[in-house]
Amino acid sequence: MDDEFLKDCIDNGYENEFLDYKINIYNFGKENNKGKEDFLTDVLAMANSNYADDKYIITGEKVRPDGKRIKKGIDLNMVKDSADYQQIVSDNIEPAISIEFQIIEYKSIKYGIFKISNCTNRPYLLKKDYMTLRAGFMKIRHGSRNDKITRFDLDNIYKSKKVEEKTDFKIYGINEGKLTEKIALKKYLIFDQFLDKPKVIQDKIEEINNFIIDDIPADDEKIGAYINSINSINKAFFAEERVNLVDEDIKYINKYIKEFEININENFFDIGNVTKKSEGFTPWNMLIVPKYKIYGSDKSLKKYNSIKELNNMISYFIHMKEFEKKLKSIYYLELAIIEVGNIPDEEVEVNLIFPKNAYIDIEDFPKVHKCIGNIINELYARKLFQPEYNNEISDCRKVELPSLPITSNIHSYFQESAESEYESIDGIYEFIDYDVSNKNNETILKFTIKNIKVNEAMVFPGNIILKNKIDRIEYFIISKKSKKTITGQILIDM
Repeated sequence: MDDEFLKDCIDNGYENEFLDYKINIYNFGKENNKGKEDFLTDVLAMANSNYADDKYIITGEKVRPDGKRIKKGIDLNMVKDSADYQQIVSDNIEPAISIEFQIIEYKSIKYGIFKISNCTNRPYLLKKDYMTLRAGFMKIRHGSRNDKITRFDLDNIYKSKKVEEKTDFKIYGINEGKLTEKIALKKYLIFDQFLDKPKVIQDKIEEINNFIIDDIPADDEKIGAYINSINSINKAFFAEERVNLVDEDIKYINKYIKEFEININENFFDIGNVTKKSEGFTPWNMLIVPKYKIYGSDKSLKKYNSIKELNNMISYFIHMKEFEKKLKSIYYLELAIIEVGNIPDEEVEVNLIFPKNAYIDIEDFPKVHKCIGNIINELYARKLFQPEYNNEISDCRKVELPSLPITSNIHSYFQESAESEYESIDGIYEFIDYDVSNKNNETILKFTIKNIKVNEAMVFPGNIILKNKIDRIEYFIISKKSKKTITGQILIDM
């Protein structure tokens, strides 16, 4: 209870539809039934009053018609626990009423305060006979009087019970697939496995380190004997040449063994008699490039393929680790919206307002190396960009998801660069679907829900990805059936 408000009532208040004064606290003694009857009567009258907010009965004071105040205070021996007062109300009055009792001391006088609240389901009545009061007994507070309730009063009560149709919305967080009022700022932790050296790489290095090529003919000139599928015409036009491991083939291996200080044998990169033979040309990305076939002894080919496989494995590991490091600098939110009004709505436009440069647009999300692009799209895109949610939450886009953008895969053979090795994650276009605009020092994200039912929860069209911490997001919502713009804040727990 608000002590300052009650002290003001003690000094200045007058009896009305939400305030009553009693010189004595209600006597609940064993031989005093009238005290309990008076208590129920006063509570019923207050509960049925037309005043919509909390109502109070102040005991220990009487306000006379001439305005003079008699401040006597209460007899503490007659005071019951707050639970006892609530119990007699719960046992005898329906529908349920919430009542609280509190003693406050003001200017050395103790007052007993009864607060009657949540009286939103009028009319209230006695649900059974109680002493001299009969079941169905009702009272109503008119000004400073407790009156018998009339048909006119009941008509007004039922008219006021007519529910106004309205639409309203509340924004929730999503945690482990479920709705939560606590909206948490999250970090990406899905790539933690790339913080340590993978065992599969260590095993492959060990395998190559111990590999012995012992099936090569002593005379290098006999290498051609292993090339037994080339006819004489091909040999006349296409020469064979020894395969040498170039930097592109082993650069990630060298980087890895240097970073982790791994010792390798001096013949670690020896691939024996591996040879390649041109077999013509093949079209690739609008270009014509040579087509080769690789030959060699069984063990030479096996080691050659093992080294290339190891280089690819380490490339995958390094670039996943690099991507994981980029993700450490950003945050994200998983959000859903619920229709908490009492009518369904359509064309619900949700606008989220961020400080400028706080939001990461899909074009600015960290790019990935091409060697891990497919893996990220197939295994991680949904986890990166869309909340995990259960079947109690709908997708605001229903079944329709935007199609992946059609991007050209024609790259100029002569314009390869370090930058071209990195690409956007295609899945971001599938799972994140906001209209983004900048105005003054703000970024505004907008999405529209075609229709939403009462109490229906809908996940936002993608995670909200942020480059720095913020503690709140302003929002405004307009819809077809809303009479006004709904505004509010999303408070973020950091």
